[in-house]
Formats: sequence, C-alpha cells, structure tokens
Amino acid sequence: MNHIHTPLQKMFRGGLMLLTIISILGVDFIIFPRRFAKCETFGFSVMDAGIGLFVIAQGIVSPVVRHQSSATSEHNLPSWRVFVKMFTDVFPFVDYQLHVSEYGVHWNFFFTMCLLSLQSTIVHHFIVFPFQRWYPNKSSHLYLIIAILIGAFYQLLLSTPILSYFYILPSLHSQHSSLSFQYNTLWSSTTSQHYNLRSMAQIHGIHDLTDYILYYPRTSSSSLINLNREGLFSCIGFASIYYLGCWLGVHFHRRRTTKGELFSLMTWLLFTCLAFSACTFVAHNWVQDISRRLCNLTFIFWIVLITNWTIFLSLLSSFLLCFEPLTLLANVINYNQMGIFLFANILTGLINLFLKTLLATPFVAYSIVGCYALICCVVFVVLYQYQIRLKFW
Repeated sequence: MNHIHTPLQKMFRGGLMLLTIISILGVDFIIFPRRFAKCETFGFSVMDAGIGLFVIAQGIVSPVVRHQSSATSEHNLPSWRVFVKMFTDVFPFVDYQLHVSEYGVHWNFFFTMCLLSLQSTIVHHFIVFPFQRWYPNKSSHLYLIIAILIGAFYQLLLSTPILSYFYILPSLHSQHSSLSFQYNTLWSSTTSQHYNLRSMAQIHGIHDLTDYILYYPRTSSSSLINLNREGLFSCIGFASIYYLGCWLGVHFHRRRTTKGELFSLMTWLLFTCLAFSACTFVAHNWVQDISRRLCNLTFIFWIVLITNWTIFLSLLSSFLLCFEPLTLLANVINYNQMGIFLFANILTGLINLFLKTLLATPFVAYSIVGCYALICCVVFVVLYQYQIRLKFW
C-alpha cells in the first residue's frame, strides 16, 4: 500500500500520453470521429480535454511539488527551448498542420509550455519558496489561492469591458467599412448562437477580451500580439490549470502507508469532484460557455474535474481489487515522456508530408495509425530497457 499513489500518477500520465500520440495522427484521417476533434470556438471534446490534462499533469509532477531542489526546476527550463526550436525549425519542414484559430499565426503548444515553465520558475522563486519558509505545511493552500486568483482575474478580463475603459483593447470605430465587413464575416462564422445574438450590438467595437481574441480581424499590419492573441492570452488560463495541478500534486505526493489514509485520499478526491462539478455547471451556465481556445474559467474547472474523477476511479479500482495499476508501457512513457511526445509529433508531420491522409481508405488509415503507434512504443521500450533517457539539453 506504500506509495500506491505514485503508480496511479504514472498510469494517468502514461495513458494520457498514449491517447495523445494516437489522436494527433488519427485526427488527420476520416476514421477519426469528428466529435472527438478540437472544437473551433466553444464546446468541449476529447482532444480539447487532452491539452488541459497535459498541462495539469505537468503541474502534478512538478519538481518542486515532488520536493526536489529549486535548481532542478531551473535546470529543466532549457529543455523547453529545445522543443520550441525543434517545432519552429523541424515541423515547418515536415509540413506539420497548424490552425491559426487555435494558437495564432506563429504560436504553438510548445511555446505555451515554455512560457508556463518560465513563469513557474519566477513564481516559485519569488512567492512559493518564501511562503514555504514561513509556512512549510501550507503550500497546497498557496497553490490553490494562486490558481483561483489567476483564473478569476482572467475571466474578469474575458467577460467584462474593463480593458475597453482604459483604451487597452483596439477599437473598430475608426476603421473603414471594409474592415467592418471582415469583422462581420468573422463574427457570423462562429458556432455559438449566444455570440451571434451579440454581433449586431458589438459590430462597431471590441467590448471585452473575448471579443478581441475571437473576432478581431488579422491584417498584414497587425502586431505580433494581435497575430498570436489566442496563444498568448490562453497562457493565463493554462497557468491557472498548472497551479491547480501543483495543488493536486502536493496531496498526491504525501506518504500514505495505511488503508485508512488511502481511503481519506479517495474521500477528498470525491469531494473535489463534486465541488468542481458544481463550479463547472455554474460557470458554464452563468459565466461563459466552455472554450479551450480561450482557456476560460469554465474550461479550467472542467479539466480539474476530469483529472480528479479519472484518478478517483483508478484509485477506487486498485483499492477494491488490491493491485498496483502499473504497466511496462506506463513506465516507458513516464521515463521518456517529452521525448516520445516530440518523436510522435515529428513522425506525424512526416506522414502528412508523404500521404494525403484525408484521402486514405479506412483500412490504410487503421494500418498506418497502428504501425505508427507500434513504432513509437517499440522505440521507447528499447530505450527504456537500456536506460537511455532523451535529455539532450
């Protein structure tokens, strides 16, 4: 029973990564159900959940949360620079598919993770570590407070015209009619009926951050911030998810040696599931529709709900059946997690370079995805057997 929560975390991260590497290629084929693909603006799906779960998993296993030295956290920062460079140099060469509406023109998920790593190092050095010296057993409360403050502040910017009052957001009042026509076209293309009803009232200006992120037109003279606004502003929401992951990680990494202590963890997880279910319901109905593109407060609550519910069910099954849910593949993925993620992304780009995936028959599609997943697993099983970790930074 000792440290049973550690195998559970490995299974959570391993299963998440396995589904991720299959989905990033599978979505390019017609065999992949469209309801599982990322939503354009509002809504939620399997792939929308994958992005948030990936971020929260990074928070759960943060080196600081695992009581490693602060130097370890700093040492891991250059690793993201390598991934960013690989994305900007290699992925365009292999014709990796990027959607402007997802992160912007130049931004991508690797940039988001790099920025999260950078801000995490700063926050830990200037806020978390000083707090831990004064209150060594209260760090979980601090992570929760930081996450709530970030999420609430970001949602305030998304839902209220506070930025317009200070003339921070751009306005369309002085633009030509052609620009207004572009804006109307972009607005009418949204899939949310709620925002279609607001379009006529707001056609002459940007009233809040949501309007700016989703509907402000991009032109050849746009700034870098405007061109990449989805990726830049969603980093604020992802930061909230990351610190909620740190909050969960503090609870998961506590030593539990008896069934009673394990049962108390399950009770706590069940309580948080109910609490975040209520928060998600309230936020979705009375604050803002869930949106992965905005990474708004509803999306943040939803990701924590899925995480806690998944871990609770895994913990419940291991508790009832008295087994440790750990497999070789989970160990392999956790040993080289970022390596297999990068390898899968490059391999996906290569397949898209040499094959028109949307024209592939179901048999060809299943064969390619199966061989691709097998190659990813076999390569990193061999590396794991020889204890080779892809740390080239």
